[in-house]
Amino acid sequence: MQTQKKIFYTFMLVIVIPTILFFSLILKISTRLVEKRTVSASELVVKESVKRIDTLLNNYNRISMQIYYNQNIIDYLDKISRKEVDIKNKPTIIAEILDSMVNSDKYLMTAALKAQDFLIMRGTKFYNIEDYFNTNKDKYTGIPGRAFWLTSRRMKTGLGDDTFYFGMMRLIRKDNNTIGELVFLLRQEFFDDVYAGSLPDNSGNDYILSQDGMIISASDKNKIGLKINDLNFNSVLTGEMGEYGYIPIKNKSYVIFARSKESGWYFIRELEAKSISDTIAQLRISFIILIACFCSFLILLLYFFSKGISRPINTLAECIHKIGPKNLDIPAPPSDNYAPDEIVKLHKYLYEMSLRIEQLIDEVARTERLKTEAELKALRNHISPHFIYNTLDTIKWMAIINKQENIQKMVCAMDKLMRYASDYKKNLITLDEEIDLTREYLLIQQMRYSDINLIISIPKKMKEFLINKFILQTIVENSIIHGFKNYKNTGTIIIKASVQNAVLTITVSDNGRGFDIDGLRNEDRPHTGLYSVEQRLKLNYGDEFGINVCSRPGKGTAVTVKLPVLE
Repeated sequence: MQTQKKIFYTFMLVIVIPTILFFSLILKISTRLVEKRTVSASELVVKESVKRIDTLLNNYNRISMQIYYNQNIIDYLDKISRKEVDIKNKPTIIAEILDSMVNSDKYLMTAALKAQDFLIMRGTKFYNIEDYFNTNKDKYTGIPGRAFWLTSRRMKTGLGDDTFYFGMMRLIRKDNNTIGELVFLLRQEFFDDVYAGSLPDNSGNDYILSQDGMIISASDKNKIGLKINDLNFNSVLTGEMGEYGYIPIKNKSYVIFARSKESGWYFIRELEAKSISDTIAQLRISFIILIACFCSFLILLLYFFSKGISRPINTLAECIHKIGPKNLDIPAPPSDNYAPDEIVKLHKYLYEMSLRIEQLIDEVARTERLKTEAELKALRNHISPHFIYNTLDTIKWMAIINKQENIQKMVCAMDKLMRYASDYKKNLITLDEEIDLTREYLLIQQMRYSDINLIISIPKKMKEFLINKFILQTIVENSIIHGFKNYKNTGTIIIKASVQNAVLTITVSDNGRGFDIDGLRNEDRPHTGLYSVEQRLKLNYGDEFGINVCSRPGKGTAVTVKLPVLE
């Protein structure tokens, strides 16, 4: 039961708790994403709406050019200003142009042209059109020649309607003198059609404001014509926040705005934070339900999973507990369909292990006996070299006494070779020591092959590098036995060395009989000495190191040794 609890609590700690933390993090990220996307969507709506407004207002600006650049009308208005014509004789071209303007656009209700006491108005008749001119005169007179867009104002028509209209005024000038005024009055439905998107869940307000805070249009029609008093809009209207952007009002709303380049108006969307928080609350509830269902499923799954693991483990623990010094019997693993395969395998392996333990006990005892015998044999082998050294020393002194210098030299060389060969603790020697060993070996062979010369061409610095014992001696021995046997000419062995990229390359070449490389490869047992050197180098340093043999019958042999630079 304790095992099941540990497994259950461990999985709870490793899986369930991190899962809850992960879902919490996802919820937090999703909350910020919902907020960001809601604001971004409104920013796109505001920018697109302002773009549509500018496009349409610019179109009315182009329409007004029909009057502004008509020379006949300009001349007529100029004569009116100098009182050279009777205003009762109005030219029909003015009425025709104004009629075409009104009839070609569904929002344009009235087009009027005024010059002193002269006024011609086409479209819907307004009683207070003169007041409209006079009220806004101080605003548009400061920008002669340019279109000036006026805020919304309640206007009375000849049909008795009393509703809000907004307008455009433009001064008609000649020779830097104002000779007339052109005005367009447009319906409020203009703004309803330019909105690029509605408010999410109708929570908040859309405004189109002039720079002085007058509401030109709004989603709440009751606010049209009023002046906004919200302090949060002041920084927008004064231009401190730039042409477009948004201002988060803590725990209240988001003010998203963009400025119309054509009119200077601001499209402002006040998005209530409550609408975003409601969406986030719904998202949070959905996540909590999902986490609760998922965690409940995980807990049930972990319970049955831990139970399925703990039961066979407990059975296995009881079997192990029975093992003792005098009891190595373990029952065969039971056939439990619910136990994991790994536990069944573990029980099976433990059962097989118990069968092997007794065999291993016998093998250990036999190994100990063999080890004892090996130690005795090593002791005897250690005594034998000392006997040989003492015998060689006796022969050397007998040669000295009898003045046999050749025998003396051979014995000294043999003694030196035997001492190096028997020193098992020292596997690496300097290249200089290896050359001395080779010379000692050649000294012995020269007693038989007197016409063999050894040439050493190795820089002094390289002689301090370390190499394995009897590498060069073995290759030189191979040259003498296989290269100079029954050879009638003078034999020469040359040893060279070089270093490149931390690799020591030693070449041992001779002018002996040579041999067929292909024939050497086909032999069942190639040259034992060269094969031994190859294996020693590869075992010590890897397959990239070793020897390379190059030989041709009658042309001699060259053996190249590659090994790492060791100092």
